[in-house]
Amino acid sequence: MSQFKKLNIILKDFYKNNTVKKILRLKESELIKLISEMISEQSGVPMLDPTKIPGATFKPRPSNAMNPQGGVNQFTQQKLNIGCVIKTPETKKTIKGYNGEVFTFLGDGTFVDAKNQKGKYVCGNQANIVNLMYDSDPKAVKYFNMSPQPVKPAIAKAKPDPKVIELQKQIKVALPNFNLGTSGPNKDGIDGIMGPRTKEGQRQMIQIKGQQSLQNLSNQGQKLVNSFKQYRQ
Repeated sequence: MSQFKKLNIILKDFYKNNTVKKILRLKESELIKLISEMISEQSGVPMLDPTKIPGATFKPRPSNAMNPQGGVNQFTQQKLNIGCVIKTPETKKTIKGYNGEVFTFLGDGTFVDAKNQKGKYVCGNQANIVNLMYDSDPKAVKYFNMSPQPVKPAIAKAKPDPKVIELQKQIKVALPNFNLGTSGPNKDGIDGIMGPRTKEGQRQMIQIKGQQSLQNLSNQGQKLVNSFKQYRQ
């Protein structure tokens, strides 16, 4: 029976009544050989077996269950790629990432974290991202952002204001027991900065001065009343 007829019989069984009767299990080299023989039978021209061509090489596809240090990682399906971390001729590099985590990466595709836990790593699909697979749980992939932590903008120091210095001196006189703090050249709180203590001192001083003003008006009013009574007598 020719190879062509043999394949026809298998395909008919495969599709008959939508039920699989036979399962065709062929290696890649066997499938190429089978197709070559079919073409040769139909055309009458002999086909060469690509696995037997002088000087030709036939490489089967690599397995997906290989160690990440030699092929494809069985969990992440990624080949060893450490160029985003280690540059030739470096052998290791310690990086503090975006979230403050610290990892030491080695040139053999392994890493060590701050707790001395080890694993393997490959570069991620996004820039500055490294995929980490711990030896303790290689199925759990951790993403490490190599980008440095953002620098917090420096807060500009306020310059002393002469008007605020004068106000603070007035607070010291009006409220001898009020605590302005220990800032300033003399460590007495007079620094020319309108901080929360100065604002509170100003509020209390205005309140006291307001009460004093009302008392003065009340005293002056009483004097006028007394003078008017004396005038009528």
